[in-house]
Amino acid sequence: MLRDKPDWGLWEEEVCDRLGGHHVAASGATDYCKGDVKTDKWLIDCKYTSSTGYGLLLGTWNKISSWARNEGRLPCILLRVAGVRDKAIMRDQDFHELVNSLVIEPFPDSAKGQKSKVVGKTDEIELFRLGNELLACVPFESVEKLMKVNDED
Repeated sequence: MLRDKPDWGLWEEEVCDRLGGHHVAASGATDYCKGDVKTDKWLIDCKYTSSTGYGLLLGTWNKISSWARNEGRLPCILLRVAGVRDKAIMRDQDFHELVNSLVIEPFPDSAKGQKSKVVGKTDEIELFRLGNELLACVPFESVEKLMKVNDED
């Protein structure tokens, strides 16, 4: 009997197709193949949740960021929330370079970093500190074409 792919597996395949990246087989099952989808520029970890938001932990972001840095790529989490909302979570500086403007007022340097943050509950752009990094959580559709185009540069 054939089993259907789990929702998270379908999400990873969809991200590959949408960004023209390649899928990393067994990325969650090994210590050496990290990131679910890779393009020339981005290391993407795909997350899927059936709840109304996703609890992003500082440790999770730090691991993804470290893997990306080690490969000379930019870190990104692509999140599908409850099958309705797709969000891209990336460093604020990468977001601003991607859209080539300062769309959001930056936080003051004194803003305290959190150890976790529930994201994806809204369609709005969210800007927040996680540890020492300023992150942007934006609708994936708003940056999808830019991620693909900038990857071809």
